[in-house]
Amino acid sequence: MARIRRIKPEFWVDDVIVELTYEARLLFIGLWNFADDEGYIEDKPKRIKMQIFPAESGGVEDSLSALVLRGRLHEYTSEPVRTWQFREAWAIRCVESVKEVDGEAVLRG
Repeated sequence: MARIRRIKPEFWVDDVIVELTYEARLLFIGLWNFADDEGYIEDKPKRIKMQIFPAESGGVEDSLSALVLRGRLHEYTSEPVRTWQFREAWAIRCVESVKEVDGEAVLRG
């Protein structure tokens, strides 16, 4: 399920991020929408391409490789699933609603 995220201002001036191509930067931002709340996303380039760049030709493999090479994504393999995890928290989860459980606020959304 896609999630709404906010981008931290520090993202735009990060020394590593500014060296990436426009496509890799946009892919990186798009990945946040489809990663879980711990920053994990399955290694499925075709699905990722269709989620983030549905009308573009070509693939996302080069940009994904650049993000791994530059240390912004970390690869994990847990058979049979291969995943990536974000190395930095550049996105902030947007809270859609809050409910109270046993006197404490709990995020929903």
